[in-house]
Amino acid sequence: MDKQRSILARLGEEKLTSLLGQEAVDILACLDDRRVGPKALAELLVDMEGQGILLTRKDVRAAVFDSLPKDEATDLAQLLGLPGLAPWSELAEVTFRKGSNAYSLFLTWLGLDPWEVEAGDEEIVSKPKQSELVPDYPLFAHQIRAVSRVHQSLSGDGNRVILHMPTGAGKTRSAMNVIVDLLRGELADGRSAIWLAHSEELCEQAASEFEKAWKSLGNRSVRVTRHFGALAKEDIGAPENAFVVVSLQSAHALAFSRQRDGALFALGRSAGLVVIDEAHKATADTYRHVLELLAPRGTCKLLGLTATPGRSWLDVDADEELADFFDRKKVTLDVVGYDSPVDYLVAEGYLAKVTTEEIKYDGGADLTDAEIEQLASTGEVPRAALKRIGEDTARNLRILLRTEKEAKDGNRVILFACSVEHANTLTALLKMRGTSAACVTGATTRQSRQRSIERFKSGEISVLCNYGVLSTGFDAPKANVAIIARPTESLVLYSQMVGRVIRGIRAGGTDTCKVITVVDQKYGFRNLGEAFTFWDDLWTEQ
Repeated sequence: MDKQRSILARLGEEKLTSLLGQEAVDILACLDDRRVGPKALAELLVDMEGQGILLTRKDVRAAVFDSLPKDEATDLAQLLGLPGLAPWSELAEVTFRKGSNAYSLFLTWLGLDPWEVEAGDEEIVSKPKQSELVPDYPLFAHQIRAVSRVHQSLSGDGNRVILHMPTGAGKTRSAMNVIVDLLRGELADGRSAIWLAHSEELCEQAASEFEKAWKSLGNRSVRVTRHFGALAKEDIGAPENAFVVVSLQSAHALAFSRQRDGALFALGRSAGLVVIDEAHKATADTYRHVLELLAPRGTCKLLGLTATPGRSWLDVDADEELADFFDRKKVTLDVVGYDSPVDYLVAEGYLAKVTTEEIKYDGGADLTDAEIEQLASTGEVPRAALKRIGEDTARNLRILLRTEKEAKDGNRVILFACSVEHANTLTALLKMRGTSAACVTGATTRQSRQRSIERFKSGEISVLCNYGVLSTGFDAPKANVAIIARPTESLVLYSQMVGRVIRGIRAGGTDTCKVITVVDQKYGFRNLGEAFTFWDDLWTEQ
């Protein structure tokens, strides 16, 4: 007999009978010819009430405590942290709540394991009045507000809107919540959502992010179709009830392919929502044709995502065209008490505090008259000029020494070079001088590019030199220094390059970051807040 039953048996037949009830004792007496003694009654009481009887029934516990010899009562009282001077009255005042220290010590004294004790009354089992549940796919408060306003815009006239948020503020995650909401509701009839992006990195990022979102928030089985890169060689398959990720290059090829005639039209007929990443490119001839096929105005919702809701800062007509394409509707962050949403995001830790520095260089070859004219009309430095700038020895020496310093200080540096050759040259020189570095460009194989990026993200290498591939779709939150050695007057490109290092602590990044710009002439903007609000007068806030 265990300790609990032995203690109960000490109560005697009369007390145990009163605790059990006379009816149960009479039935036991009829079934057993032998005399029903204290041991049998103790067994019956535990079998009827469970192993936790001394915790669940106050009357039984009080009877047991009163029956304890003084030495046992004193030992138990002191075990429970009581003085033990008047042990019986002290024990009578103890509350044995489940999970409490007294509860655990009393179980130990009885020789019982917690798993043996069933739940009792509310004195033992109590639920907290409040508890906090953290979702698997959460949004920050500013993202929740943006998602709500996007839904309002998409349900109104035109069904088109741009979501304008700085890099690192969560455009993709916010958009995924919009997509999931529509697929669970309005598009639950089998229509699909289509995501368009211009690079394989951006496409894969979207597909992976949707898989994560739908596993947490979805309400049925939905196919995820990847149609980009090597996967674009295969037929796109049945488009219904799916999340389809298509590169803009693949979509354009489908639009003009005789072998796959009608594939893009079929995709468009199934679509209830089309999302275009880097939406400032939407009105370029190639992309506009694809969007008109996939998302005809009035029949399919169109959501654009961008950190820069304009095509340039030189060509007002191009910016007006983009605004008209999205019905001049833009959802952006509007935070009371802050002049700029960027100020809010920095203050709250979503974006890092940016320090800007310059590497001033007055030498080098001047741009030709034709190159200056091209720069004035397009906002981009011509490739021939970029190549000459990238071959300037004195300029490269300044870049090299500054990059080495930042790496030695323990920073993770992304260096934006002037050309593929420039990126390769700087990488080779850094490695030769003992700085861990890798190079990624459009000429780098996808596997090699991914490997270098993973090594950079893990901290195995300190510097990632690149040209043309890391301005968008690149996620390395711990990167905290951008060296912009590629001159540009494109506000879009400059903002995208800066955006690679500005993710804040609350978004998995760093508290501070540094943007170092090589200044040959006065190219581009230097203030992120100014870049974010530059095109606001073109749009109607939603």
